[in-house]
Amino acid sequence: MCFVACKGNQQYESDETVDKNQETEDSINCDTSEIPTPADSQDINSNSSQVDEYYNDPLVVSYTKISDTMVINEDCVLFLWLDSLEVVDLQEKYPDGYLEILDDMIYYASDAAIALDSEGIKNFFCDKSIIQFNNDFVLERKKTDGNMIFFKKDKAPLISYAIDFNLDSCRKYFTTSLTDSIDI
Repeated sequence: MCFVACKGNQQYESDETVDKNQETEDSINCDTSEIPTPADSQDINSNSSQVDEYYNDPLVVSYTKISDTMVINEDCVLFLWLDSLEVVDLQEKYPDGYLEILDDMIYYASDAAIALDSEGIKNFFCDKSIIQFNNDFVLERKKTDGNMIFFKKDKAPLISYAIDFNLDSCRKYFTTSLTDSIDI
């Protein structure tokens, strides 16, 4: 067994076999006797009413709505990201190609984010279900046809795709006023 221990700025390595019950000066004693094993676990369906009651509790419902909402009050570009359950769905739907899909999503979004950073345009990644812009426009992420949103306070949000990102069009969006037109 090989282990690495750190003490201050010093590092110690050993390939020696260590007795896990032996305590050393800087060790942490972890009691694993309280960790349930699969044999100790109850059937998950036997506790479903407790789970349902928990998620139906008004406080939990309120917190979930608040915590799953992103409020945008500043000019920025927002990249819409898959949540963990959507990644699992993508994996099940495209078992042979989901990694390439995720790679493309990451590549184009990060490429656009780097360009936006160089222009001083704020940008964020969001996997929240609800996006609220300037307290007057609400959007559901999963129902959005696009994965990139331009937002300026005096304009309606503009939905696009990161793969189609064009820095010049982005500059125009953020520098033109509400009465000017823009082609993206």
